[in-house]
Amino acid sequence: MSDGWLGFLGGVLAALIGGVIASIVQRVNEHRKEKTAARLSTYFLLLELSQQYFWVASAEIGGRPAPDSVLNTCHKLAWQIADKLRQFDDVEHVEEILTILFSSSLPSANERAKRLDALLNSYGNLVNPRYAKAILKISNNNIIDQMKQGTLKSNAPGAWRFPVIDKSQES
Repeated sequence: MSDGWLGFLGGVLAALIGGVIASIVQRVNEHRKEKTAARLSTYFLLLELSQQYFWVASAEIGGRPAPDSVLNTCHKLAWQIADKLRQFDDVEHVEEILTILFSSSLPSANERAKRLDALLNSYGNLVNPRYAKAILKISNNNIIDQMKQGTLKSNAPGAWRFPVIDKSQES
């Protein structure tokens, strides 16, 4: 074989190897992006569930039934989270999430809420560690302030008591 053919075959082989490597790297990056998106989406749904489930646990502690609207919202959120987990099975803490959502082994709503909070703390560190640390500090300070004041009043835009106006229903 002449030097020209060897150079040509070497170039073709190098291009094939480069193409395979580029394809593998692209696939790994796409998988990482999908996992990040699924993790973030699941985290937001878990945060929303935690906000709603607070009322279920509070009602249980007070010895009264939780409002039907809250129970319906929790049910819908649980199935949205389960659907996300089915779409992308490589999300961390799948077993704990499903246990919190569906297992009857948890004896009380308060126990379930505590496990959900612990899950959100560890999950938040995966999604956005700085945000998780800041929101945990704010939440703890809010609880202390509310205990000192003896009220749940807040004018913070993100607070649960801040009025939400649905513009689509105004006419």
